[in-house]
Amino acid sequence: MRVKSIAAIAAAVVIVGAFLAGYWPQHRGRVAAEEQVQALREELSTAQATIRVGKLLGQVLTVKETAALRNYGQAGELSSTFFDSVRTEAMNVADADLRGALHEVLARRDRVTTSLAQSDPAVVEALHDVEVQLRRALQFMMPATASAPTP
Repeated sequence: MRVKSIAAIAAAVVIVGAFLAGYWPQHRGRVAAEEQVQALREELSTAQATIRVGKLLGQVLTVKETAALRNYGQAGELSSTFFDSVRTEAMNVADADLRGALHEVLARRDRVTTSLAQSDPAVVEALHDVEVQLRRALQFMMPATASAPTP
């Protein structure tokens, strides 16, 4: 009976060892894959936020160009849509720095709206300031002051 007990214990040890030999590498691989998926999700979320803010930059450039053409009525409509989009993004963005920059942009809404309503050409400068804020939030390089090329 002693031999049968030893054989049963040895068989149980072999079975448990075989299970662990198969389970542990699979478990480690799964944990590593889950960590990688989480990192990729965070990276994707950041990229998506950058794209949305990039679209906001495109919108403000359109408003700025429309105002520069002195089409203040259309610029006012575009401006309203732009600032509504900024407010929505500011409420949904996870990055605190980006959220702060968007709130700074929103703080300029009244000035821009008033200037557009008064057909004030200075609104282009106010819109340029908004553009600069969005570029900084996106960490886009600002163009250097251009000098005339030498022949």
